[in-house]
Amino acid sequence: MTYAGSIQQYMTWMPHAVDAGQSIAGALGRMQTLSVGHLPVMERGRVVGMLTERELAQVSTAVGFDAQWVPVADVMRPDVCCVGMDAPLFDAVRDMAQRHSDCCAVVEGDRLVGILTSTDVLAVLARMLGGEQPTRACSRPSEVRARILAEHTMLRAIFIDLDRLAEQANEDDESIEAALRERSRELCLTLGRHIELENRVLVPALRQTDGFGDVRADQLLAEHAVQTRALRELLERIDSMARSELALAVRELISELRADIFHEERALLSEELLRDDVVDVSAGG
Repeated sequence: MTYAGSIQQYMTWMPHAVDAGQSIAGALGRMQTLSVGHLPVMERGRVVGMLTERELAQVSTAVGFDAQWVPVADVMRPDVCCVGMDAPLFDAVRDMAQRHSDCCAVVEGDRLVGILTSTDVLAVLARMLGGEQPTRACSRPSEVRARILAEHTMLRAIFIDLDRLAEQANEDDESIEAALRERSRELCLTLGRHIELENRVLVPALRQTDGFGDVRADQLLAEHAVQTRALRELLERIDSMARSELALAVRELISELRADIFHEERALLSEELLRDDVVDVSAGG
């Protein structure tokens, strides 16, 4: 039997990705923080490769391998299984099988919107073999909370790296300037995906909490709209800004983001608010 449901029902929405110029050490840290085994690799907003634990395990034993200095682009899998977000699940799984790939990037135009892994496919197969309707399980509020908190931890690691680069911006070193611009671009794109994720899973969860759920959700959406505009403006100016100007803009942005994350974790991500016995939230499309 062929099941032709859309891949949107089964994929993980708004997966975190890694920049092609990021170090292997940084990518490994991100995988560990997010508890994931796959990271789409991005270059100027487009998917250009896939990094998996399997590739990392193979190269880590190479003589002279230094995870701090080897960029992701050197070890990523460039032949990415990539499908549109409206593609049937069957087409995506068939493409994965033909490519001998254990994951598939899902895009809307050039924009990364999701990822489907072999684990997701096996979960669907298990439900079908068990006679159940093969739909993606709903995400409980605790799962929404855990994913957002994990991403906050990862974002804080990016902040630390960018803070260091911004502090060194006055040094006459072209490599530092290049890294500052590339990491600034990565921050903007990563935050953009994070905002989309929160709009998709956290906003619905908040709406179903208590009597103020709609108020909290609407406030978060309004804040996200302002942040998205600011990120787009910064992203468009990264290459044209003077190094010192970019360093100042990035440090100011990071300061604001740290405050926003602190407030969000206290006001919106508490265990008392996002309780599994109160609401069940769907993370699927």
